[in-house]
This record gives sequence, structure tokens and C-alpha cells, in this order.
Amino acid sequence: MSNYPPLFDEPHDHKKLEWAAFFTLFIGIVSTTVFSLYLSIKIQKDTLKEFSLQCDQIILKLNDEIQNNQAMLHSVAGFFTSTDNIHRQKLNVYADKIQLLNNKSRIKNISFTKVIKKNQIEALEKEAQAEGFTNFKIRPSGNSEILTPIRYALPESLVNLAVLGFDTSELMLI
Repeated sequence: MSNYPPLFDEPHDHKKLEWAAFFTLFIGIVSTTVFSLYLSIKIQKDTLKEFSLQCDQIILKLNDEIQNNQAMLHSVAGFFTSTDNIHRQKLNVYADKIQLLNNKSRIKNISFTKVIKKNQIEALEKEAQAEGFTNFKIRPSGNSEILTPIRYALPESLVNLAVLGFDTSELMLI
């Protein structure tokens, strides 16, 4: 026999101990569940708050970019309306001076359309061809009396050179 005293004096003490253990286990499970739910909700709220803050920062940056680009485009519109004769060299110098198409700007290209009458088509084509745009041709050839062909496009890339001569007044009919 062992020298240790008996663990339970009476048989009903087992039942009390079992209930105490189950009660302790139940309290542990409930408190763990409640704490886990609390943490989950807190993490969701914190994540949503962080996401909202990042969205607000992105919106502010986009609004700044939009305002900068809007100011840039207003400047270009002012240049177009204040200059009687827009020439390729003038437009290139102006675009370089205000850094219109720099890497920071989201403005990737710009074009100048010239308003002409139908009887001025041949003269404008010859003028453009004399400047080095040998394939310049106003298209499509519609029946409109007033045309607005793209005269200049920056930067002078293959894509932009391909649009030279396109009559944008046809787009207004759509």
C-alpha cells in the first residue's frame, strides 16, 4: 500500500470534481470563443480603417494629378487659342517648355485639330506634305463643309503619325 492519503474520501466527491472540471472547461471554451470573436471583429475594423485610409490617400493623389493635368490642358488650350498660326516647331517648343509629356504626367499624347472649309483641303495637305508629312491626307472624305482634321500630334510616334489628317468632325456625328 501507498503512504499517500486517499484522493477522495467519499464516492460522491468524484461527481463534484467532474462537474467542476466540466464547468471549468465550459468557461474556458466560452471565454476563448468570446475573446476570439472580439479579436476577429477588432481585426476587421482595424483592417477596414486602414483600407479606408489608404483609399483616401489614393483619392487625394488622384485628385492632385487630375488638377495638375487639368491645369496643363487648360494651358495647352490657351496656347492653341492665343496663337494664330500653330506650327509644328512652335508646338514642340511649347510642349518641351511646359514638360507636357514628361514621365510624371499622365498625359501621354496631345493633338491639334485645325478647322478648315472643304475648299481648303488641298492647301492644308500640301502644307503638311511640305513639312515632311509626305503621307498626309485628310480622311475620311465626307460631305461636310467644315472639317477638323488632326494637324499635329505629340509625341511624334508611329501611332500618332498615323492619325494625322483624320477628320474628327466625322466623330461628332456619331
